[in-house]
Amino acid sequence: VSGTYDVAGFVGKAQQALSLVRCEAKVKVTATNADKNRGAGLVGWLNTTTASFENCKVLAGSVIEDKSSKTGSTIGMYGGLVAYAGSTVSTTIKNCSVEANLNTANCQSVGGLVALVAGGGDITIDGCQFKGSAIGSNQIAGVLAYSESAKNITVTDTHANVTVTGGTATNSHYCCGLLGNIASAETVTLKNCYAEGTVSSGGSSNAGLIGAQTKGTATIENCYATCSVAGNTNNGGLLGNMGVPATIKNSYFKGPKITSNSGLSNTTATLQLGTFSLTQIAETSSVTFDFDSAYGSITAAGKGVTNGETMSVSGDSGVALVATTKNGG
Repeated sequence: VSGTYDVAGFVGKAQQALSLVRCEAKVKVTATNADKNRGAGLVGWLNTTTASFENCKVLAGSVIEDKSSKTGSTIGMYGGLVAYAGSTVSTTIKNCSVEANLNTANCQSVGGLVALVAGGGDITIDGCQFKGSAIGSNQIAGVLAYSESAKNITVTDTHANVTVTGGTATNSHYCCGLLGNIASAETVTLKNCYAEGTVSSGGSSNAGLIGAQTKGTATIENCYATCSVAGNTNNGGLLGNMGVPATIKNSYFKGPKITSNSGLSNTTATLQLGTFSLTQIAETSSVTFDFDSAYGSITAAGKGVTNGETMSVSGDSGVALVATTKNGG
């Protein structure tokens, strides 16, 4: 399937309530518009009040690509299922899978399941998976790349095995295993999710689970990441640059390495439950810890924190938080 924009395996632009159940597609989707290209495995643009996807698959061998002639970064949006959820009040994605390569090197929002969410609605993703690669210039993730104005984002029992590759420039930010850039949301909930693979760009705010969040609150429960993470600054095994209160429960990072071109690095030991690091937390944020001390301890700036403690963070440089398990692997 090829076209200028809103190019997809099933629906280019949906303008009425949409429900897709048990749909399968093996696609090669190519969009060629120079600036506002949108391409996806199932739907290019959701311009509806409600949309639901259940038991849908984008099959192995699928390719979603940008072929615009423009050089440099564009505002193109590419998603394994949906490129742009533009005005939906409620979007639900349940038990869906994507196995595809998203080859969109010049584009700013590239998501394994969904590229960009706007319109102030809720998005719920449950029991889904992505396997493949996502290549772009900025805001690239294994599940959801960019929330411009979502209300509540809920992701449960979902995982990504992904190679995320951003641009080499220092302004190539928000590359992540699950969620890229959450610019606006009242709540973000990740539960029983994980990411594996590799995440890299020349920019900042790269992470295993969430690259950045600047509004609302975040709750992360029973989640982990095993991917390597590389970038410039504000990189973390679980979270990159969090400017909001976050509650982290029974979650960990066990990856080969977190690297920062500014010199910050963390190479983990081999542990049964792993080690996670939150680095460069944004100014005036806070983190609440919920953990079982029988399995390990948490230190912040060299001092131990207790279960249930909320730590406020101030200062532009933030503070490094590290949790280490007791049991060896």
